[in-house]
Amino acid sequence: MKPIISKITDKWIKENRPCKEALDLWNKRERDPIKILKWLMEREKYDWANWLITRVMTYSDYVSYAIFAAEQVIYMYEEKYPNDKRPHEAIKAAKECVKNPSDENKAAARAAARAAARAAAGAAGAAGAAGAARAAAGVAETAMQLKILKYGLELLKEKL
Repeated sequence: MKPIISKITDKWIKENRPCKEALDLWNKRERDPIKILKWLMEREKYDWANWLITRVMTYSDYVSYAIFAAEQVIYMYEEKYPNDKRPHEAIKAAKECVKNPSDENKAAARAAARAAARAAAGAAGAAGAAGAARAAAGVAETAMQLKILKYGLELLKEKL
């Protein structure tokens, strides 16, 4: 299990290969991941913040973060597909993996996640007007991203 990092080092940057723009930005700024995350969130660079947060977390926190994110949006899928339990089963398997990260539980969680991804891909393909729906949901999506990132930030703060 990888430890949570308290400082972003040149070695860490090289191993995780951020995009050039992010690399240039981080070379000029703070190396404390908490401060960087707050800075990114203030500037609404949620994709960058998510990229960073998922790379500095422990395995358990990473899975907990993914569970929290999935639980925030699963209702949308379940409203449209009430009989498809694959996403719910993936969340359940991930929770079991947090409690007991055995190889068997990790394999079950990966299999459930793949099934949930296939379910989501099928739903997106059937949606047809996905672009319009995404545009209409833009504000809600931004608020959701921020909520999820704040949860991740709290997970990190507990460890540092």
